[in-house]
Amino acid sequence: MPNFIGATGSYFRLMWHSKNLRLYFEFYKSTLAINLFISLIWIFNSLGTFFVSFCTFGLLAAFIFKEYYRKNDYFFYYNTHISRNSLFLFCFITNLFVCLIFKILSYEILP
Repeated sequence: MPNFIGATGSYFRLMWHSKNLRLYFEFYKSTLAINLFISLIWIFNSLGTFFVSFCTFGLLAAFIFKEYYRKNDYFFYYNTHISRNSLFLFCFITNLFVCLIFKILSYEILP
């Protein structure tokens, strides 16, 4: 198995390969339902707490659910040289971008 830590840039080239990118998004979509369910509970307080929950608590709940009930799914990603940590990092960064976009849009729409 290649060492991606020492190689400069090769880890990111492998991560953004089109086949791997589709797999990352498949994992993200599998965590999205649980994340939205947990986060929608917090939307009754305010929109800001929804964004915080979407990026942190909801995502953490989705990861815990995947750890306990869908642990065998990681073997599929591991066989394509995608680590669990990189899956988590991708979901977190994607959630940050989604929250940032919605936060910008909500400032433009709401006074």
